[in-house]
Amino acid sequence: MTTNLNPVKMVMLVKEDPLLVDVVALEKSYRVLDLLCEQCVKQQDMNEVQAMKVHYISSVLQKCLAFLQERDDNLDVLLMRES
Repeated sequence: MTTNLNPVKMVMLVKEDPLLVDVVALEKSYRVLDLLCEQCVKQQDMNEVQAMKVHYISSVLQKCLAFLQERDDNLDVLLMRES
């Protein structure tokens, strides 16, 4: 995706991508990221930095998902609250 981990920038990326604005796609995306995080932690040589980054991105996607399910709207209002 991007190296910028600013939550506002990440929400803007989700908002601009028509595939990610879909609720089902967001659910699948954050579940995959959660599995990756779990895999990073369970490795023999645990990769804590990658696990934290993946967990952080997953959390932002979960916030977008919760907002879309609650409001059934675009993410503009969430962006205004976050910035």
